[in-house]
Amino acid sequence: MAELYERRQVTAHRPHKCHLCDESIPPGAVYIREKWHDDGFNEVKRHIHCDALLDEFLSSDSFVGEYYDDEVWEWIRDKCLELCGWDKREDCECDPFSCERMIESIPNVNSRNAAMDSIRACKD
Repeated sequence: MAELYERRQVTAHRPHKCHLCDESIPPGAVYIREKWHDDGFNEVKRHIHCDALLDEFLSSDSFVGEYYDDEVWEWIRDKCLELCGWDKREDCECDPFSCERMIESIPNVNSRNAAMDSIRACKD
């Protein structure tokens, strides 16, 4: 079983790819870098806003002890559908990972503010 070795908030000096949403983390953006140990070291990089959404998933009833990225992605998409009412708005092309309604639903004010800052930094 993989063990978390190190978790840091760092600033990108070059482009990276977010492990959760698969989008670019541009130079200058702050992101989360985790190092895991399991038969060697592996790095995981996530936008601050993706990390905040992952935290929301981990505190939800959908999390039962282990998870796969697909499960997290589906949970984020379904929650975004619920918040944005996509069933009523067929023209919505919102990205669930950077949906402001999703971010506004995060109860922790500090996480919510950091996530909004992260979305803005990645759009610039």
